[in-house]
Amino acid sequence: MTLLRLMQPAFTAGELSPQLYARVDTSKYQSGLKTAKNIFVHPHGGASNRSGLEFIGRTRGSGFAVLLPFVFDAETDQTYNLELSHLKMRVYRAGVAVLETSKAITAISIASPAVLTAAGHGYTDGEEIFVSGISGPTALNGRNFVIRNVTTNTFRLEDLNGVAVSTLGMPAYSGSGSARRVYEIASPYTADELRRLVFAQENDVMYLTHQAHPPMKLSRLSDANWTFEVLTFAPKMAKPTGVTGTVYFKRKSGQVANIAYRVSALNAAGNESVPAAAVTVAVQYENEDGRRVRLTWNAVPNAAIYRIYRSDANTGILAETAKNEIEIDQTQYIADGSPIRTVAEPGAPATPTGVAGTIVYGKEMKYIVAAISDDTGEESLPSDPVTLRNDMTYRGNRNVLFWTATPGAGAYVVYRLDNGRYGYVGRTELTTFTDENITPDLASGPQEGNNPFNSAGNYPACVNFYEQRLAMAGTQNVPAGLWLGQSANYENFGAASPIKASDAITIRLRSKEKNQIRAISEARGMAVFTSANEFNVSGGSEDFLTPTNTVVKKQSNRGSSWLQPIAVGDVMLFALARGGVIRDYSYEFANDNFTGRDLTIMSRHLFEGRKVLSWAYAQSPYSIVWVVLDNGMCVNVTTPNLLDTADKPRSKAE
Repeated sequence: MTLLRLMQPAFTAGELSPQLYARVDTSKYQSGLKTAKNIFVHPHGGASNRSGLEFIGRTRGSGFAVLLPFVFDAETDQTYNLELSHLKMRVYRAGVAVLETSKAITAISIASPAVLTAAGHGYTDGEEIFVSGISGPTALNGRNFVIRNVTTNTFRLEDLNGVAVSTLGMPAYSGSGSARRVYEIASPYTADELRRLVFAQENDVMYLTHQAHPPMKLSRLSDANWTFEVLTFAPKMAKPTGVTGTVYFKRKSGQVANIAYRVSALNAAGNESVPAAAVTVAVQYENEDGRRVRLTWNAVPNAAIYRIYRSDANTGILAETAKNEIEIDQTQYIADGSPIRTVAEPGAPATPTGVAGTIVYGKEMKYIVAAISDDTGEESLPSDPVTLRNDMTYRGNRNVLFWTATPGAGAYVVYRLDNGRYGYVGRTELTTFTDENITPDLASGPQEGNNPFNSAGNYPACVNFYEQRLAMAGTQNVPAGLWLGQSANYENFGAASPIKASDAITIRLRSKEKNQIRAISEARGMAVFTSANEFNVSGGSEDFLTPTNTVVKKQSNRGSSWLQPIAVGDVMLFALARGGVIRDYSYEFANDNFTGRDLTIMSRHLFEGRKVLSWAYAQSPYSIVWVVLDNGMCVNVTTPNLLDTADKPRSKAE
């Protein structure tokens, strides 16, 4: 029998589905494999045995955990793996669990179970320690143990399987040795929540989101010092305090008269009471200089309007008001001659009481002050308002503000209320500011704080960065909601009035059905992956997002799973919500939209009916994406395939 040998020059198609065994007409058939087990395919077409995995330790309590990468600086080896288990977090660096400072061991009993002595160790029952440097029972060295029966100075050892450790038959302890606790901190996340935990890192800080918890910030202070804190979404710059002011004005001389004022009350039908007894105020009425007569009285039940009379030499009505106070210009002293009522009309309200009159200067002017961070340029929330009275239409009149210096502030901005809105009047590097009738710029207003994630139901599902903004999306109450913080001020989701280009942005994706945002990423705009569609969010012709420039375009109707997309070069991979399918997400110039290919179509048998649980991308040396499925199988996808970029090879490892 003649033996026919065929040469297969490459394996770039990976393991082919049995449904393709008869498809000799396809190019993939010529470079495919029936079984590709425990190998990986090189980008140039060859194949190699995959390497094994190194065991570096057990998870806490040998329970379920996830690993999150934390890369601060790969060049100086400041890279970590964060092990999150049920309500706890541990830290690994260079493949080794981070340990706390050592506690000297001073005695070890030769017994079953063995008891170790370490004065004032500070450990708690159930914690894990690493033992080293012991002389005598050296079999204990280089091992991790769980400690039990903890007292102030002693504890006994259990191995990681829960078996008490015996030192019977070992040499007696002869000195030295230390115990180091495995560093761990409390975490807010339960084991059931870890699969939905989404993170985004920036330098020493990692932001984490889950719909069951308020957004958290994880900070690295050192290898063995990490902290979780709930985000407050307020400016880091504290607002100024102690704002006060001094009014400077000039008074003019002129004729002064003692003017008597009386106030009556009228109901909605116009029935008038007898006016109250007169109150007399000395008024300089000849030369206007901003002085005003302020009258106040107690509110009267059923009064719709109050009438102010002059009741001395020149009698009659001066003014009317619906409030129980009024300010009258100093030159408004001539009455209309109307008679003053001496008997109340039937059904009239009661006569006003508590009428008082004073001279005030000018009008009320309200100011607020905000601090500007010297490091970041971030503007604080405004101070509590301070009210001054002046009339700065007169030359030389001015208001001088003072406040307490704010730590970290490089400058301050001052706003003044005008027609119900605060407008910008000036900036200073001092803790004082002089207003000489500066016209407020109402196009530039102060910051207004905003925390869109302040209660259960409003916690976001996913997080990422986009155009120097912190982006969060997908709450239970607003599944299609997307929020971006201020530019370069990640944790500030506030805005000014009127809005500024750098202010926080709020977007809601509209669709026919409930559409839960599950992931956000960056790809020629912001890529938003939802349960039913894929969207691209951009600033349109402005090229960058602002609160007033947002363009949302639907790209496809695939639907994404909760697994976060992974960036591979200039494309992204995402797992579909249904069917165990992985697709790429890349821009197609011809159609001016993002499209993609099914990367699992040639190896459907590996993915059909399965769920992609986790994945990671190893860029060097072979550009491989390692994919973990819910049946425990690990599948690798090599990309890019230099011989045929139309598809990606796959192999499986068990």
